[in-house]
Amino acid sequence: MYSTYNNPCVKVGRDRSGKDIRLGIEMGQVRRNYLEMDKARCADPNRAVLRILAIGPARREDEDASLVRIPGTEFLPFAQLTAERIHDLEPDVVISPLVTQQFDCLEVAFLLTEAGYRGRYRALAAMLPRPDMVRREVRSSFPEIDFDVVLVGPAARSAGN
Repeated sequence: MYSTYNNPCVKVGRDRSGKDIRLGIEMGQVRRNYLEMDKARCADPNRAVLRILAIGPARREDEDASLVRIPGTEFLPFAQLTAERIHDLEPDVVISPLVTQQFDCLEVAFLLTEAGYRGRYRALAAMLPRPDMVRREVRSSFPEIDFDVVLVGPAARSAGN
């Protein structure tokens, strides 16, 4: 056990630079409890990781192939989003941009619903004057899906939504 600014901490590992990673005791307990609940939730031990399907533009050829993969996350271009892929991946949550030149969240929600997906879908936006309007429209059109808009970036801090 360690103490940082009079707060007891637990060392949980080291980062890439070799510095200790420490969590507050409460967060350490939350982490242990979460991992135990997640393992218990899944009969398949390989399913213990939250599965995220990230829909967006295809990976560019010039991107560094050595980038670290996020465990349990599958990146998929919108053009490859099919019922078969959704069934194969069995995502716990789906994320995508709210709007791109190729697709928008209504198109994604339609494909997810057609595939029988009934989980969480989060559309990300840097700026949106009235996120509640988008939420209402998608939720009323696709009530089977747990939909929400997540504001990211500097505008999100001031929006409070």
